[in-house]
Amino acid sequence: MNNKILYSCWAISLLAVIIVFIASVIVMNFNAEKNIKTALVKETELLSKTVDSDNYSSLSDIENIRVTVISLSGQVLLDTFKSGTIENHLERQEVKDALNGTPKTVKRYSETLNKYMYYYALTADDGKLVIRLAVESESIGDYFLGTLPFFFLAAFVALVISYIFARFLSLKISRKIKSIELSLKSLNDGNYKPIDTNMEEPEFFAVLSETNEIFKSTRENLSKIQTEEEKLDFVLDNISQGVIAINSKFQTVLVNKTALNLFNGIKDDINKDLNFLIEDKSLRDKLVKIILAEENSSFEYEREGKIFDFTVTKTDSSDLQNDISHILVISDISKEKELIKQKSEFFSNASHELKTPMTSIQGMAELLTVKNKDSSLKKYIDRIHTESLRINSLIMDMLKLSNLENLATDEQYSLIDLRKTADEVAASFSHQCEQKTIKTTVRGKGKVAALNKDIFELISNIYSNAVNYNVENGRISIDIIDKDDSVEFICSDTGIGIEKEHLPRLCERFYRVDKSRSKNTGGTGLGLAIVKHICSKYNAALSIESQTEKGTTVKVVFKK
Repeated sequence: MNNKILYSCWAISLLAVIIVFIASVIVMNFNAEKNIKTALVKETELLSKTVDSDNYSSLSDIENIRVTVISLSGQVLLDTFKSGTIENHLERQEVKDALNGTPKTVKRYSETLNKYMYYYALTADDGKLVIRLAVESESIGDYFLGTLPFFFLAAFVALVISYIFARFLSLKISRKIKSIELSLKSLNDGNYKPIDTNMEEPEFFAVLSETNEIFKSTRENLSKIQTEEEKLDFVLDNISQGVIAINSKFQTVLVNKTALNLFNGIKDDINKDLNFLIEDKSLRDKLVKIILAEENSSFEYEREGKIFDFTVTKTDSSDLQNDISHILVISDISKEKELIKQKSEFFSNASHELKTPMTSIQGMAELLTVKNKDSSLKKYIDRIHTESLRINSLIMDMLKLSNLENLATDEQYSLIDLRKTADEVAASFSHQCEQKTIKTTVRGKGKVAALNKDIFELISNIYSNAVNYNVENGRISIDIIDKDDSVEFICSDTGIGIEKEHLPRLCERFYRVDKSRSKNTGGTGLGLAIVKHICSKYNAALSIESQTEKGTTVKVVFKK
């Protein structure tokens, strides 16, 4: 114990002296380099104002500082430290900065002089030449050697003082600490023995009595913690999701039994590297990439006929002794995916099966409209024709949704002009706009990589809502904004608007704010659902804002 206290005091004292010494050397070196840079800039500015294409050869007489004259093509015309053929200097950083009008001091190792140099360059003779000056960088070793004797003296004094203090302190408390050490050892072994408090010093008696109380409380808390850990392990091992905790060193902190059962490629190796945890290399590489990105993420992964959902969550674990940097939750979603697939197939098959008979009904209704001579039957025939058109429109929208859900992997995208497509959509609705005296304005331009049919469908559904739910003499504004990292499509109307409580559900299939108004406009309830699926297909952000009696704004942001 005596030696530990002595060595600790020595280490602290020596560390303090070293820190102060290093800090002083760094400050001195910093100031010296700052002065060198300032002088270099001033000398270069002076030379750049006095040198031209006719008199630069006189610079060869300058000593103690390297002067280089460079043409605009990078050819070295003069170098006071090197003669003969010299490589082109156009790609040197200081030369490029001078030509760009942003001169900066550059520190670089000189192959010519075999030492670090500071370089600074400016244009001269009205931009016809580049004047570059270079001086040797001051070595921090020079300052270090100069102040080394003072360091040894300060270190010696600090060590002597530390020794005297440590000796006095260790002799006073070593015996007291020994008794605490024995009690701690018994607490750790599970056979707790209180500290002997039969001491002559009242101060130590009070401290050791309080220590005994703390040790007793600690023993009780350890027992409670152990019980809680057992409960936590039981819960984690019996939940339906696999849970894996990983620390900042890519080591596993926790793996529950469900994770082992869900994914048989995972090994039960705690405190081992992630490489030992998961045998599947492609999955392991994907997880490492997400963890290194320091972001929360989720993805699906298929293996051996099963589909797993992986959710990676970053945690703030700075206060944990064994830190947990990421938590990985694994869920077997094979059954859910199969149900979704069956639902989509049913949706598609039902739409296809209904399409043929509804086309026949529509055709027969049209034929009856032409052939019918009985005026009393006309309203019924017209009703059949109207409803067949509406149902046929609904079936077509269902087929579009089905096609969007079953994404093709071989689709070839091209750059689609949003302005051109918006103009085409507006033209196709010109008759409806004329009937309601609606004025449409299209502004801006931008292109996105997509399928033309998808973009036309997206804009058509948004625009049709703006027309159908607009008021007489209303307005529709389409703005296309091309930004650095995105292209925005914004459609605003002066229509009847939508109540705030309906906005979160607008993109649900068949959801209607008001069934009567949808029926009057011939809506199918699938338009915004189609828009949502197209946005999801192209990773575009969709937002809808609306106020009753004021209008609605639909915004789609395509990432570049």
